[in-house]
Amino acid sequence: MLLVAEDDSGAPAGWLAGTFDGAYPGPDAPVRPPHGYVQAVVADPAARRAGVGRALLEAFTATAREHGLEWVFAVPGEAPGVAGRVAWLAESGFTPVVDPGELWPVMGRWTEPGR
Repeated sequence: MLLVAEDDSGAPAGWLAGTFDGAYPGPDAPVRPPHGYVQAVVADPAARRAGVGRALLEAFTATAREHGLEWVFAVPGEAPGVAGRVAWLAESGFTPVVDPGELWPVMGRWTEPGR
């Protein structure tokens, strides 16, 4: 799935790529697959800190829920800036998933609000 956010003029402001047939392979997935998997979130530099990325995550999570998925996850990676990505995902409602073999945690989130 590809979601695209537009600015007021209709120009792309950001995008999210994800899938609804993911399967988190680590030991602590809270439910059985399929899981929603956020593969990438990108915001235009001019649109950063304006809620574009968070709106894309919200739209992906809501659509995953509509498709019957209970949980979505994202892998922040280990490239430079990972601490900022982990913090941003946490601010967006994701929590770390325990995985002893990973330096940085996979982040997961329930699709049902308030769960």
